[in-house]
Order: sequence, then structure tokens, then C-alpha cells
Amino acid sequence: MSTTATRNQILHEIQTSNVGSETRPAEIPRTYLEWNDALAASIFRPDMAGREVFLYVNDDLIEELGGTGSVPDFVAAVQEGPPDVSPNVGLCQKALRTFDRWREGELNYPPYIGYLGLFVLAVGLEGDFEAHAYYKRLRTLLDLTPVDAGALPSFDQMLRLWEDLEVWSNRDMEGAVGIFSIRI
Repeated sequence: MSTTATRNQILHEIQTSNVGSETRPAEIPRTYLEWNDALAASIFRPDMAGREVFLYVNDDLIEELGGTGSVPDFVAAVQEGPPDVSPNVGLCQKALRTFDRWREGELNYPPYIGYLGLFVLAVGLEGDFEAHAYYKRLRTLLDLTPVDAGALPSFDQMLRLWEDLEVWSNRDMEGAVGIFSIRI
């Protein structure tokens, strides 16, 4: 996105598409892109202009967006990914491919927010985990075995998505839907 007109068009689309409550979308999300946009719209909103926003995702938010018991639906949609990304690659590779060239399209929100939301959701996963056992939580949430196998392939590259989200929020959108700062 390179022009104020484009930012204003996106802001107009966001304002006119946010029907219902601050977090509940008009339709229950089913596909990855629907989940991505519902999650993004619940966090990056015009009423948050100039204010700090956090990508805080927990079971309650997912169920607010998708209904009671929808966490497995969200996880499955993220694992499937968008339709234009090969199903034959790992989760982080799907996230990176979703990230690649997204700015060439006409999207209201970055299309990788669903992946970042899943990574945040894993932080709060309850169970018999050591306090620092993030990768075990993530692998458990994704139903991957063995759960103690460490980081997912290409997980070390996910910082690129966090950095781009900060750029989108603060530079591209000029804080009009919130100010996001990386805190990882």
C-alpha cells in the first residue's frame, strides 16, 4: 500500500464491513480467510485509532467470533490455510507463502493474522506443561506428535510476519485502526 487514497479506501471498507458488535462478525467464520478477517476486525478497529492494540487471542475471543466450541474449527482452518497456498507444506511455510506478495492484492487486513493468532492462542493452552514449554503447547494445540519435538520447521522466520504487522498498523494504516508494537 503506497498511497493515502488506498489507506482511506481500506479504512472505509473496514468501517462499513464491521457490522454487529466490536468483535462478533456478521457471519460465523468457516474458512481460513474468514477467520483471519474476523480476528483482525476484532482487534484492528477504527475506534482503536491512535491507541495501542495487542494481538491477544484466547479461547474466549475465538468463541466470541465463531461460537461455543469453535476453537477446533479455528485451528483446523489455520492448518488448512488459504486456498491459494499449497496443502503440501508445513504450517509456518503456509504462513510465509501467505505473507509473500500480500501487499500486491486488495485486502483489508494482512492475510497472515490468523497464523499469528494461532501462535498466540498456544501460549494460553492449559495442561501439564512446564512454564517455558511453548512448543509443546503449540504442538499439542495442532495435535502434532511428538509434542516434544521442538519448534515447527521455519518457525524462526515468523518474526517477519510480526514485523510486517507493525509496519501495516503504524505506517501503512497510520494508526487509524490501532497502533501495534512487537512484544515478543
